[in-house]
Amino acid sequence: LRGKTEAKGGSREAHDSSKEPNQIIPLKRPAQDQIDTQVGSTKFVWGVSNSHDDGGFTPYFHKLILELKGPLPFTIFNKEWQEKALTYQSLNRPKTEETAAEKGLRYHGYPVPDEWRQTFIDWTLNHASARETLGIKYKYHTLAEWLRIHKGHCEKLMKRHGFMVGLWYDIRIRNNTFAFRPENEGKESFSDISIFKQETADDAYGEAKDFDEIGVRCNPYALGAARAKWDVHTGTKPAATPPTHPKQTSNPNAEKGKASLPQKPQTTSANNPQAARPARGGYKGNQYDPNYVDPRRNRNPGAAGEGQGQLVKYR
Repeated sequence: LRGKTEAKGGSREAHDSSKEPNQIIPLKRPAQDQIDTQVGSTKFVWGVSNSHDDGGFTPYFHKLILELKGPLPFTIFNKEWQEKALTYQSLNRPKTEETAAEKGLRYHGYPVPDEWRQTFIDWTLNHASARETLGIKYKYHTLAEWLRIHKGHCEKLMKRHGFMVGLWYDIRIRNNTFAFRPENEGKESFSDISIFKQETADDAYGEAKDFDEIGVRCNPYALGAARAKWDVHTGTKPAATPPTHPKQTSNPNAEKGKASLPQKPQTTSANNPQAARPARGGYKGNQYDPNYVDPRRNRNPGAAGEGQGQLVKYR
């Protein structure tokens, strides 16, 4: 009997193993309960969901993407940065509902990584995420295809002249594309970024040559690279700062000894007219006499107990 029970259990176990272990059966409500609703300006529609798993953008960059107006650095398409930016936004919300983008102000949110310091891997991933986000989430299908062709031009420049030539061409072309709209038959249109611009490529080569970047396969300005602390836009080293000397700490014993030493003898007014002048910022009350001369000044400096020590100056 036990053997039969085990056999039954084994067959049931074999049957259950055919199902996916992580499969979750979604719960469904009756069709008559699925009524679309709206609260204020927000609609709740059954069956309508995102087709893109991207974390999303803060209102500032979301507005820029909707309008396709730059500057639009592709480092914002990094998913890890998007999560940090949204967290920063939730913790540092403005006092009013009017966002910085609506006011036309500069961006004050979570710091955006510098495009000029991307590694080749970062640059590749950011471009892929940008094409996916713009093409799927924002439905700019033509722009996504243009970006794919544009990236191919950049890769050819990188392969032939080095990474910085292609990066320079990429950033310059994208900034120009998002900033200016050409006119076609009296109407503005988005600039075709897929067209190769030889003049811009020549400028990129010239810049890289001036900065000694021709043939460099990796970004020398990336974090941890040889020029990580250099100025990317001038190709120069940071200005050398003068060394700071540690401040010497005074010896408590020396301070005690200094307090017990006699005062240094002062020159009489007969020998030095400046000695009779009052000290700057000293006491000047009702009892003040500018012509008063301390009789102790006429003492012999060489007398015993007078002027035998020398004060030590600490810097």
